[in-house]
Amino acid sequence: MIKSLRPSSPSISTSIAIAVVAVGLSGASSVHGQTVPTIKFSVDSDSPLGTLGGAASIWNPTVRVGPTPEASTFISASELDLDPLDDIDALTISRGELVTGTFHFAFSVDRASRGLSDRMLDIAPHGFNFPFGVADQVFLNQAAGDVFMSSEMFDLIGRVDGLNLFSNALIYNQALMSGQNLNLYPAAYPREAVDPKFELENVNAITDLPCRCSGNADPPAAVMYYISLSKGSPSSPLLGPPSGACVYATTGDPLVPLQLFSVPEQVGLSVDDDIDGLVVYDFVDDKGNLGTWSAGDVMLFSLAPGSPSLPALGLSPATIFQRDGAQTGAIDVADAIASPADLGLAQFDNVDALDIIPALCDRGNTSCISRVMATYVVIDSLNLEVEPLTAGEFGRFIIHNGRPETPTFLFATLEPWPLPTLKPSLGLQLSIQSPKLRARGETGADGTLTWRFRVADSVAGRFVWFQAAQPGRPSQLVPIAVASP
Repeated sequence: MIKSLRPSSPSISTSIAIAVVAVGLSGASSVHGQTVPTIKFSVDSDSPLGTLGGAASIWNPTVRVGPTPEASTFISASELDLDPLDDIDALTISRGELVTGTFHFAFSVDRASRGLSDRMLDIAPHGFNFPFGVADQVFLNQAAGDVFMSSEMFDLIGRVDGLNLFSNALIYNQALMSGQNLNLYPAAYPREAVDPKFELENVNAITDLPCRCSGNADPPAAVMYYISLSKGSPSSPLLGPPSGACVYATTGDPLVPLQLFSVPEQVGLSVDDDIDGLVVYDFVDDKGNLGTWSAGDVMLFSLAPGSPSLPALGLSPATIFQRDGAQTGAIDVADAIASPADLGLAQFDNVDALDIIPALCDRGNTSCISRVMATYVVIDSLNLEVEPLTAGEFGRFIIHNGRPETPTFLFATLEPWPLPTLKPSLGLQLSIQSPKLRARGETGADGTLTWRFRVADSVAGRFVWFQAAQPGRPSQLVPIAVASP
């Protein structure tokens, strides 16, 4: 249960300052002594993982990928000082990319969402293969545990460009896709149908997706998380107005209580609204103002079904709104920057979780947009894992989910922007330009294969693109920066 604010506890601003210095000195990202992994998420209270405090915890995928999915707790309900019956409905780090350029949306949908079947991306422009999206994953009874990427690009005003397909592509499967999974049940590949009687996990919130930016490392670890609790969570009235539209800030440090970041009226909402998806940019002013809603801050959000602001505006739970700290008054239709159709969703679908992915491409350059998406999307069940590489040392390359006892090939290129390359001998098209065959082998009876070979000295400090293939089956793209010895 939430306790009253502890006068003797360090302030959240002080803790943030300490954390920033620590990250700067060590070069390592950590939260209360733990190495910070990438994507974080929450699940709803109706999910198998959401029982016994699971819905009030922040999770991340484990390294292990196999027939028994197992996510691990990143910050537990008790460390957040939340009641086990609370439900984290939205989760975000501060996203500076909101105010520095254009972006794609990453999002999840709830169990009742359906998507638009006529917007499925089998083949995107320029020959890139994006076979999975909301509509087909709904058909296979898998969508609620997945994460998708919009084919269109946005800024704080609205849609600015994209592939003009107004669709979405799967970027994280609920399980089994190494590096592209949340390690949730059911243990099914994207092409497999799941029994409708199966109790699905429902991803409620996502944040901290890694940026697969050519030549750039992932951003430093978050030193603050921003969450909302679903309407009716027992901790809500102890933290401020009892509302699902309040946002709270936390460092994840159990010694520092949650801090009220914003109340509903500050972002134009009713106390009866319920924030569902959330992205925040928390501007740090010259007074060190962090962790409270103020001028310069920006918030993107969706609202849960049943929020009264939606029918009042004639809008959908799959609508994404934008507000900044200088705005006053109730939200309006003009605050909506993405419609359901922009995301390849139906009017009554629900954007349940939200994050952004930097676009990296000039407007109108659909070839570039397709290439960037190809570094994120799940292309097939064949999955390539590349461990961190250092020039002059041996690297490990692991195939998961391959067809058993089947010839398998590993290709690589140094081209900064890959282009599709037809491989008639394999009956497929690779998503990289000028591919060089680096290894070949045959998968075992379990569909796995591991290569180990020395990484050339000449690629130190450079970006290399890898892709594996079996006949008729390409893996996802894996761009990786090779470290210098």
